[in-house]
Amino acid sequence: MFIRERIEFDKTSNKSTSDFLIVKNSKIGGTVVQETVLFLGHDFTLERKKWPLLINRILDILNNQQLLWNFSEEIEDLGQSLAEVGHRS
Repeated sequence: MFIRERIEFDKTSNKSTSDFLIVKNSKIGGTVVQETVLFLGHDFTLERKKWPLLINRILDILNNQQLLWNFSEEIEDLGQSLAEVGHRS
């Protein structure tokens, strides 16, 4: 899994908008397919360099893995809330 920024450009207004998704790649019949796991919206503000930490924490939570090290409060709180939402969907 990883976080993907999707950018759309509106030619009429010459403005672009971004939204963020958690996605995973799967192979189906020899073809790689990207599936959206969770829509994060337009207001996702976590620094890009922290995205891998967040994904690792979410995967740890979903797989009931014990922590090998402590994550920052920001990553822990966001990871817990997103894992809960992702687990329900």
